[in-house]
Amino acid sequence: MQLQLNPAANNYSYGDSSALNSTTGIAMLATATVPQSIGPFTSGAINLNEWYVAGASGTVVQFQYTEEE
Repeated sequence: MQLQLNPAANNYSYGDSSALNSTTGIAMLATATVPQSIGPFTSGAINLNEWYVAGASGTVVQFQYTEEE
């Protein structure tokens, strides 16, 4: 299982804390040309509701995930 986040029109940060802001988490820059992947997770399923994104108002973030088999 893996979570993949794609570049957006604006910079944003992502991570596993609801206290996430623009200076914490993992930065995804608008100038990025390739997606960033988290995982693979080997300890079992993750809940997508445990991941957070902080960015500019109107930022659209696309993500993909592979399902647990």
